[in-house]
Amino acid sequence: MENLASFVIVTVFLGGAMEAVRRIWDRISNRRYRDWTLTVIPENDTRREYSNRLLWDEVRKFEKSPFENRKFIQSVCTSENVRIKAGEISVDDPNGWVFRDDKSKTYRFNFKIIPPGVRK
Repeated sequence: MENLASFVIVTVFLGGAMEAVRRIWDRISNRRYRDWTLTVIPENDTRREYSNRLLWDEVRKFEKSPFENRKFIQSVCTSENVRIKAGEISVDDPNGWVFRDDKSKTYRFNFKIIPPGVRK
């Protein structure tokens, strides 16, 4: 019985320690994907500009996959009732209607300056 009790105590302690190490590692490895903000400037003046925080897991998907990035852009456009054509959308132009700024960790959609050729 003495060995069983010490085994349980050591197992619980090691499990807690490993969980703490895993959480610290996740926090360190995902730091660059945290604290991102989505800013949307609506097309008409009846609604105000708004911002939302993005989940770090979603931001990681955008960086690693152009498909996921396109899917996110399509999702934001759909939520604003804007239909866009299929094709490549540049997120690198600071004056573009979609801009991802890695330094300030913002993703900006400006529907007031969307080019006519992008709409359906």
